[in-house]
Amino acid sequence: MVVLVVAAVAIALMTCALLVRPLTWGENGELDLTIALDAPSMPPNGSIGCRYTLTNVGDTDLRILPPWDLVLSIIGPDNRTLQYTGAVPMLLPYEDDDLVTLRPGQSWHMDLTISASNWDLRANETYGVRAVYEMGEQSSVRLPYWQGEVWSDTVPFSVM
Repeated sequence: MVVLVVAAVAIALMTCALLVRPLTWGENGELDLTIALDAPSMPPNGSIGCRYTLTNVGDTDLRILPPWDLVLSIIGPDNRTLQYTGAVPMLLPYEDDDLVTLRPGQSWHMDLTISASNWDLRANETYGVRAVYEMGEQSSVRLPYWQGEVWSDTVPFSVM
């Protein structure tokens, strides 16, 4: 009798875990952020393409909110972060439909352009670019999702 009760409790717990699991995606996931430039240099007053990739490096499914706008940092030759001078878009609030599910090993990509006109970039200098994905609590999103901050490595590029 005790064996049947233990088995029934175990089955009930496993069933609950399977039903509740989609509601907890993202709480313990691991993300990696990489950026890759499409060229090692750009002309003065030119631009360079950048691919931003978030990868689920954990062993569970997780939900993310893709960034509406990316936070990039350009580091100058003197290791100081340059001031961004471009336009700042107005961002809409996130909704549950904006969530993207990443299975272990899956990635989400975004392509963007780094324009010299948005930064004080000088010819014949080498810079570094880093990105950050930072997601806090969004009041309009009801489902759980990954929250936290992850930085990419710094990728060098030159202005020629």
